[in-house]
Amino acid sequence: MSKMESEAAMNEVGLLQSIRVADLSLDLDNPRFFHLRHKSAASVTQEQIESEILENDDDLPLLTKSIQKSGVKDPIWVVKNDLGKYTVVEGNRRTAVLKRLMKEKVAPPPGISFEYVDAHVLPSDTPPVEVVLQKARLQGGKKAWGAFNEAALTYQLHESPFLMANEDIAVDLKIPMTKVRERIENYKLFREYVRTTGDENPKRFAYFAECPPKVRNWFNESPTNLSAYFKLISPQSKAFNKIRSVATRGGLRDFAQVLDDPEAMDQLLTDPHTSVEDALNIARDNDINKGMPFVKRVSTLAASLRNLNPEQIEKLRNEPKFKIDLKSLQAACAELVAKLDRK
Repeated sequence: MSKMESEAAMNEVGLLQSIRVADLSLDLDNPRFFHLRHKSAASVTQEQIESEILENDDDLPLLTKSIQKSGVKDPIWVVKNDLGKYTVVEGNRRTAVLKRLMKEKVAPPPGISFEYVDAHVLPSDTPPVEVVLQKARLQGGKKAWGAFNEAALTYQLHESPFLMANEDIAVDLKIPMTKVRERIENYKLFREYVRTTGDENPKRFAYFAECPPKVRNWFNESPTNLSAYFKLISPQSKAFNKIRSVATRGGLRDFAQVLDDPEAMDQLLTDPHTSVEDALNIARDNDINKGMPFVKRVSTLAASLRNLNPEQIEKLRNEPKFKIDLKSLQAACAELVAKLDRK
């Protein structure tokens, strides 16, 4: 390669080029927007990506003000496409802001251009897997993608055509191997859920990503349990959709407490009118530790009070509120002992 060719190659992949914003296309395969593919049966469009950025990004007003004042400070990254123009690899938000400013004919301050932007250009023959990994490297640590999009990217790298080994994915994404396996497993479960229920809402992914270990162990026991779980979380199953959240009352966390009680589980799975809260009440009635969780702490509290050393007792002597609470506890204990002794 001649010196001129070498310099040209360096310029293409490493040095900055000033590119017309009109020649830029937003990235339809941006990992940050994988969730859009599950909201539409058709392919994601430029308009959808632009709308997602401009209408649903809480940080955009601040970014817009910065660009209006000073332009785009950090160069974006692009790759040449088949049309001889460029697809944004990193910098879709900045590009969307520039396009809107131009569309609205906002005048830039002196010395600033909204029509051109500095960009690092990847050649058109860059291997697709390298383009995907470059997106992950460049976008990682910036605006959060969300658990669904992170899992979708990890799964994409694992499957055809990339077929990357888990070890290589962990190195390139700078995440532990356990996280790689976890993301792939959760995304596979979500895909199976979509095929089974027809519900493509990526928000349902939380039922796998944030699933308590006890629940995961239960639905992994058998296809029957997994099918029941899909029905419990799917709004498509109108007569059976009972777990309508992950952490709120009557949600997935409460469901985890029902699993150990056969009567509560049977009632939940067979009676369309029994809610998770109803099943939890049954389980609590059947299990003193669930219905009255403080009971198992009584012996620990008693031991702690007995084992107070002189220094601790001296400190408590100067806490009037503690003495009041302790006397209240003493009275409550005496009353309860009397009630337990009655026949």
